[in-house]
Amino acid sequence: MYIRVDVHMPARLLLVSLLTAAPATAASEPATEPDPASAPTAPHRIATLVLQVDGMAPGVLRDAIELRAPDLTVRSPEQHALEPPADPLFAYALVHATADAPSTWTVTVILSDGRAFFRTVDAQTDTSPRVVATTLVNLVRAAEAGTIVPDATRALPDLSSTRTPAEPVGDPPADDPAPILASPPRRSPVHLGVGIDGALMTGFGPPAGADSLVAGAGGLGIGVRLRNGLTVTVSARTASRMREQLRVVRLRASAGIGYTWRREAFELIALGYAAIEPWWLSGDDPTLSPQPATAEFSRVLAGGGVRVAPGYYHPLPGGHALHLGVRTEADGAAMTRGGVGLLAHDEGGRIEPLFRLGGFSLNLGVELIVWFSTSRRDRAASGPQK
Repeated sequence: MYIRVDVHMPARLLLVSLLTAAPATAASEPATEPDPASAPTAPHRIATLVLQVDGMAPGVLRDAIELRAPDLTVRSPEQHALEPPADPLFAYALVHATADAPSTWTVTVILSDGRAFFRTVDAQTDTSPRVVATTLVNLVRAAEAGTIVPDATRALPDLSSTRTPAEPVGDPPADDPAPILASPPRRSPVHLGVGIDGALMTGFGPPAGADSLVAGAGGLGIGVRLRNGLTVTVSARTASRMREQLRVVRLRASAGIGYTWRREAFELIALGYAAIEPWWLSGDDPTLSPQPATAEFSRVLAGGGVRVAPGYYHPLPGGHALHLGVRTEADGAAMTRGGVGLLAHDEGGRIEPLFRLGGFSLNLGVELIVWFSTSRRDRAASGPQK
């Protein structure tokens, strides 16, 4: 009788155990793949801006942009055609002056994913690169952060079809401007204006014998200038003159319509208006009487006129602007009952004219208007100026 000991038996038993346990473990704990939707996504940084400019030196604008955003690489369409950016997300910008207002710049930004943004900026020639660059950088960064809603969806223009330069791209010569690759809508801002004015009123024509000085006047007005230049206004003006302890006060309300034309730093406002003007007399003089003596004067003047106001136009951040101008008005008015007449001293048949009521007048003065942009996008795109 003998006992045989197999020294390999433990190893064989261990191997069998492992082989039989492996499928059960695999079946009970299946392998899982990571869910792409749950993986954190890095922010999409816009590192490249393809810049197309018309009406401004591209090199000057490019320098202004790089000063405000050193991490943003600014390239011309020609450079983009030679070497497209490696980043899938980049921005294309087109900047040009509007046809009806060269001091108003249209800024279009189209991202490579199709989001498009449109802005308008008021800037004079000497400040336009700085103001446009600030607006453009703020717009690109806001689009990058996703804090603004796109105005539209646009496809990028064919940037590969631009001409290939023989030299490094700089400012294009004056006789060979860079082609316009896109045509965004040309829009001037809609402005709401609030203004004050002061004027000296002088009369001419009937009534005979009247003093040429009518009154001193001051007023307040509100107006709206549409994108096509059409302007609508409403205003109130008070005028008065004092002679020999007597004062005539006139309060005019008017409504007008006309056109506002802008060119660089010059703005011209021209309109026609209709007016109604109550008047009253302060003080008492028993010798004061209407002339002609048989007339019966009403206490309301009605009339109209034309206004021309050339002035200096100064853009402000956020699409706002200032207007400082010289106002010239030519108008006519008559009392609703009694027409044109005088208030005069009548001492035993000796007539001394004091106040003119109605007739034609020429008013010369100054005005200051603050134009407020009604576009929230213009205000949002304007950041602090550097």
